[in-house]
Amino acid sequence: MRGAEEAELHEEIEKLRREAIEHVNHVEHKCADKEDTEWGFKRIWKTRSVRSLFICCVVLHIGNQLSGINAVNVFDILTE
Repeated sequence: MRGAEEAELHEEIEKLRREAIEHVNHVEHKCADKEDTEWGFKRIWKTRSVRSLFICCVVLHIGNQLSGINAVNVFDILTE
């Protein structure tokens, strides 16, 4: 790591380890309620920013299925 010896990096590694532990503890404390940690359809639909992305993805997948593009790709592979 950056050409330094392990002994020189020990303090920096310990600092990063402490920060990671603090972050995990903060997230666990913040998300103590099970509902806050699990994403389901109900939570996706309630969250406005995620809802618009979800709708966009669903529309794209429906369009892909209705366009028949997979059949075209398979036909192209079989005719080569």
